[in-house]
Amino acid sequence: MWLVDHCSLCIEAGETIDHIFVHFKVARSVWSGILSRFGISWVFPSTLTELVVGWEVAPWKKKGMVLWNVSLLAVLWVLWKERNSWVFESIAKSPYFLFIKAMALVISLVKTLPLFRFTPAFNLWEGWKELMGNPGPTGIGGVLRASSSETIWAFWGPVGTADASEAEVRAAHQGLKSLNRDLLDKTIVEGDSLKVVRWLKGVSVPPWRFAHLFYEIQDKIGDSSIILKHIRRLANDVADRLARQGAGRESLILFDFLPP
Repeated sequence: MWLVDHCSLCIEAGETIDHIFVHFKVARSVWSGILSRFGISWVFPSTLTELVVGWEVAPWKKKGMVLWNVSLLAVLWVLWKERNSWVFESIAKSPYFLFIKAMALVISLVKTLPLFRFTPAFNLWEGWKELMGNPGPTGIGGVLRASSSETIWAFWGPVGTADASEAEVRAAHQGLKSLNRDLLDKTIVEGDSLKVVRWLKGVSVPPWRFAHLFYEIQDKIGDSSIILKHIRRLANDVADRLARQGAGRESLILFDFLPP
């Protein structure tokens, strides 16, 4: 008796959860179709776990966030049903058919919610961008102070359209990139996002879409004894002010003083 471990859908790889839901070319086509509704084009992660973790961090608000979360569940359900349809009924459908099926499932689910009660189904089929509540231009800012509270340098700059978590990560990345290695052991990095501080400490896993930034951050930190600390929003008002000013700039600017 021979046991063959191959994907029932493509017969090109082993049938694993990651392959069925992430790597399989039909799955990627469906994901890409759904992501295009949000105006997003992503490099896909290696595992389903990374995809789900990354999906948790999104810039949308209200209707946009509901559509985002429901879309994840809808695509996973449609792909699993397609796998079973092929295995038990030998029926395979086109990627476009599955995309439309996922779209129909998303729309039918959100239409049961009070938030979408007065949103015509036609509008949901036509496009989502006007419903997304997209964030506007975002900036980053930071300041390096000596133990005497004297400002050594400060920075501000734009990062385009981004959510708060991405802005925090990019601010930490820029601040550490601008820091001399010989100062790392004497540095305390403070941020008002507990989630980002936990990512930096390695307490929790950051979303895969930030992976390249965290690789660079970890490479810079190395085995230094740098201290990562969470502070309250009110105590971080200088960095917040710099970030607000940075949002309207054309490029990153470094100062050897604290700009007004």
